[in-house]
Amino acid sequence: CLLPLKFWYGGLTFYGGFLVCIPLGIWTLRRYKLPVWKVGDLVGFAVPLGLGFGRLGCWFSGCCFGALADQPWGVSFPNGSMAWLQHFEANIVGAADPSSPVHPTQLYSIVSNWAIFGFMYWWYRRKRTFDGEVFWLFVLLYAVSRFIVELWRADERGGVVGLSTSQ
Repeated sequence: CLLPLKFWYGGLTFYGGFLVCIPLGIWTLRRYKLPVWKVGDLVGFAVPLGLGFGRLGCWFSGCCFGALADQPWGVSFPNGSMAWLQHFEANIVGAADPSSPVHPTQLYSIVSNWAIFGFMYWWYRRKRTFDGEVFWLFVLLYAVSRFIVELWRADERGGVVGLSTSQ
């Protein structure tokens, strides 16, 4: 029952932080009487920067890995990693082998998030015409990029009708 609260078992994701940020953000905006959509525009280019750094953690821990890849940029994770465990259980690799090469979806996410950050920063400084525009443009771009990266993900997270929970 309390397993979701035991963060030392893993499972820390963006969603948990997001769900905590919403009430705290609303409280802070009200407490200090900050303009909601001006702050939203700052969030629109700051969040993808942070998401990119968060995906570095995914890269170093070996989670959020991609499907098998035969491209030259496919990466293998070490024995004991999540990708290795999935490949070992499927009899793709032996006990002493690293994982088979997979798409580095963590790096795909990092690149796409930082590209969104760069675009959002440029848009914020040059093209913004109304408050909230940068926030909503970020939401749109992130949704599209996340949907695309999810096409290459292979870690087990469940899904519905062929789409991952993140899609």
